[in-house]
Amino acid sequence: MYINGLLTEMTSAAFRVSVEETAPSNHMFIFEIQKSYEQLTKDPGTILAFTTKLAQALGDRFPKNVIIRNVEAKNNERSFISWSNASLSHKICQKKAIETLKYLMLTRRRDRIRNEFVRAMDSRFHIRNIRLDLRVQSEYVSKGLPVVFPEEIPQEDDSATVATPMLVKEERPPLIITQHENHLYKPPPPLSSTSSPRPRSSAANQRLPPPYVPP
Repeated sequence: MYINGLLTEMTSAAFRVSVEETAPSNHMFIFEIQKSYEQLTKDPGTILAFTTKLAQALGDRFPKNVIIRNVEAKNNERSFISWSNASLSHKICQKKAIETLKYLMLTRRRDRIRNEFVRAMDSRFHIRNIRLDLRVQSEYVSKGLPVVFPEEIPQEDDSATVATPMLVKEERPPLIITQHENHLYKPPPPLSSTSSPRPRSSAANQRLPPPYVPP
């Protein structure tokens, strides 16, 4: 290969780039920043500088734990940056650790941005607002099937011969038990023929006083 009249040699080397899938997260910090979307995304070094500044402001020397989830425009002058902390487990909700991280940036009263955090991010990345979003815990819980015990199934059902709890696809309402079928109900004892009858009122057999005769 000739370049400007000089004979040079060219070689190639094979390499492979592996991109790992980002782990899910159960929390999200959303920053409203005083920069346009074009200013943030035009140069990849801008986002790298942002993550480095953020990690240092939170007491971490390395930005590897700051995972940028999304960057979107709010208007021509401001943007939203969503990020999460990769050092926190996504399998369990570490609420105390998340709140500790939150209050490094916000005050405990009225959730205002701390002045020291604003100074740590400097004027290049002016943070206007910070919001924390937590994933709903019920999103990780499956509906499942109800557990039914054999005695709760009607006697005409042939599948009630087992002696251990089972899972059914359709939950059934409880059986209606009358007072005659309830083993806890005890009727009162019957009256015997030798028992004394209820005493009758003797007011009808009393003698009336003589009539009043004036003198």
